[in-house]
Amino acid sequence: MFGKKCIFSSELLEDAEKGTYKVTDSQLEFKIAYSILEVENVFKYSSDFFMNQDYLRLLEMNPSEGLEFIYIPVYERGQPLGIILCQSLPCKGEEILRVDEKEKGFKAWMKKNLLKSIRFNGLVIGSILLTGEFGFRFRNKDAKESFSILSRVINDAVPIIEQTKNVRFSVRFIKDFPGSVARQSQPLKDCGYNEFTAEPCMTMTIRPDWESFEDYLAAMSSKYRVRAKRAFKAAKEVQRMDLSYEEIISHKDRINELYKMISDSADFNLVKLHPDYFAELKKKFNDDYKLVGYFEGDKLIAFFTTIKNGHETHAHFLGIDKAYNRKYQVYLNILYDIIKISINVNNSQHIDFARTAPEIKSSVGAEPTELFCYIKHRNPLANSVLMRVFKFLETPSDVIYRQPFKEKAGKTDKTPASNEAKSGAKAQG
Repeated sequence: MFGKKCIFSSELLEDAEKGTYKVTDSQLEFKIAYSILEVENVFKYSSDFFMNQDYLRLLEMNPSEGLEFIYIPVYERGQPLGIILCQSLPCKGEEILRVDEKEKGFKAWMKKNLLKSIRFNGLVIGSILLTGEFGFRFRNKDAKESFSILSRVINDAVPIIEQTKNVRFSVRFIKDFPGSVARQSQPLKDCGYNEFTAEPCMTMTIRPDWESFEDYLAAMSSKYRVRAKRAFKAAKEVQRMDLSYEEIISHKDRINELYKMISDSADFNLVKLHPDYFAELKKKFNDDYKLVGYFEGDKLIAFFTTIKNGHETHAHFLGIDKAYNRKYQVYLNILYDIIKISINVNNSQHIDFARTAPEIKSSVGAEPTELFCYIKHRNPLANSVLMRVFKFLETPSDVIYRQPFKEKAGKTDKTPASNEAKSGAKAQG
């Protein structure tokens, strides 16, 4: 079915009455919509928070800068099979990737100039706001079958989208899959997609015997328990407030200022959030969404957000005034507070800390999960050298993963706490 060049010469037959497109020699059909309202009656969406129509509609109404949404319902033999969720956005190399400040000399100069020359429109299958598999769902299909369906539908849908929206997608990007799923991705590779991994997603399993945050602390080795208590003591003058919708509105400008302090310094960032995003999440989802502010007196100096997604707590976006980070060990306290909410409030079984700042996240018990992504340039020559460009631009990692719990404590703790706090201040959650 999938040749090395992945050329589908079949004509797309549009049924004007149904608005469907069919790939010849296939039982697959699909529609293309540009609002969730156009397809909300077609499917019963996943119970997953981030693939629920309420959240998707909220994103549409409060879009990140330049972001547009595309929904592709897929049918097999006339019956609903699943849906593909896409996002499109214009990209500028120097805005999404930053050269490490430690890098100097000719290579750093080359990287900066290369990034300035990179301009493209990208089509993302998945969500640029999230870490994880939020690009598609198909009923009763294993991973290999799903990748096969995805590659065929996207191959035929893209020209229609480009013509309708008068845009040309230079790059297609499919994200993020754990190794067990990625091993079945041969259909994508046969279509010319390049596989790569980025910074791992940091996750933590909450043990069944952790009935409270105190149980979590008790499971730590004495060294890390002392470190935690030192962080709590450093922040004793900081007042934490679980902000209501009205309070988020009241602090809206400062919240966005703090968010930008972190996003603007991140090594990699595709997202420029809508100013109303934080408030609208609270308005729509109330108790499942928390925005916790850190105050020094009346001044908001930091905040973090969490989302309850079934049995998982998702650490969402945050903001920190770096002038206060070291004094109060703000980022480390945020991580502990996320764990406390996950155990004491959400009764979660799992925490998704997302990417960035892996070392300090590992110091509170998070572990790395490698995720695989797939990227393809429409120009065959550019596609053939894409991974070499990635390799040239990447910054070598010197992360040391910590083992804070008693039964796992080892010899890996070599980084001073002050360095961890510094790395945490660059994180986006």
